[in-house]
Amino acid sequence: MLLEYATTTIAPSALIAEISSTINEDLAEEWRALCAEGPCDQPFFRPEWITAYGRAFAPEKKLLVLTVRSAGHLRAVLPLLEERASLHGVPVRKLRSAANAHSCRFDVIHGAVDREDAVQSCWNLLKRTSGWDVIELEDVPAGGAGESLLRLAAADGFHCGQWSRPPGSYLALPEAANCDDVLPTLVSSKLRKSLRYYQRKLESQGTLQFRRIAENDLTSLEQFYQLEHAGWKGRAGTAIACDAATRQFYDDVAHVATQHGYFSLYSLELNQRPIAMQYCLNDGGRLYLLKPAFDEAFSAYSPGHLITYEVLRDLISRGFREYDFLSPHSEWKGRWAQTLRAQSTCYVFRRGLVGTLLHTWKFQVAQTARQLKGKWKQDDR
Repeated sequence: MLLEYATTTIAPSALIAEISSTINEDLAEEWRALCAEGPCDQPFFRPEWITAYGRAFAPEKKLLVLTVRSAGHLRAVLPLLEERASLHGVPVRKLRSAANAHSCRFDVIHGAVDREDAVQSCWNLLKRTSGWDVIELEDVPAGGAGESLLRLAAADGFHCGQWSRPPGSYLALPEAANCDDVLPTLVSSKLRKSLRYYQRKLESQGTLQFRRIAENDLTSLEQFYQLEHAGWKGRAGTAIACDAATRQFYDDVAHVATQHGYFSLYSLELNQRPIAMQYCLNDGGRLYLLKPAFDEAFSAYSPGHLITYEVLRDLISRGFREYDFLSPHSEWKGRWAQTLRAQSTCYVFRRGLVGTLLHTWKFQVAQTARQLKGKWKQDDR
């Protein structure tokens, strides 16, 4: 598939949009500075995250990096992959987000000001770019710039739609001089009582230790992979260690996150043996829980909840403002965090007969089938 595109200048703001195929170090530094302006100041939007994804999951795919500049200053970035793919069995030429389920979130990366102008510039270049049937942006947060791009496309007569994705949950943390003063407001008395009981039971068996590892310690990282693989994820074939590409991604993320100072690996250990661990990223006063794991031999003591409680204490003591459990929400996460963040996959279809048919196929035929499948599952319970 060969895309044809050109630089586009948008008046009156004099924004210049263009597409390149590489992320060099100069662009990476500008990109990080753009994220640091605030709205996109999360690890998932940074160049090292996109690079880690591409290296692990899409080494043969063509990367397209759409950038928008004003007077030479970077104002927006949209990293996409060009591919021939299938849309519910129908072959399509697709531009999609450089992301997958392990990427957590994706959006048009933008700064603190001129978001709408920058997104408009992105869209004006995309709509003039030939060679695609559908644009797919996966896991765009509600209210994100990706939704703005969708609205602009719809206003220009392009068929658009959103496919809901599992929401993520998070816990807002108050400021506190003493974490024991606020924990009762965050954790139910019943859960705290249970955790104290489990802690005493474990301490009766030896030394119980909680650690935060803020660097890419290969031994500890391997312990995490093995702990996750030993449980139900290993049996289901979904553990990180089950897939070489997935393992490479999390190895790379641990490496670059350590370089940039936002890696955290938590470990709850009994007699120096990890019984629960959490692979996390910490940045901007938020902790992001990417992957939890626990030793099922100790399930009776709720090690996953015990380590979450200790992580929470650590965050409050260090002045963090949020514990983000990310998507998907689950029953165990719901015992800690009930506030949800919605996200969706955004689609734009090329104008014309092909785009109309693809939109109908995706948002009428396939969506109806999806709803019926869900109803049948409920009826079978």
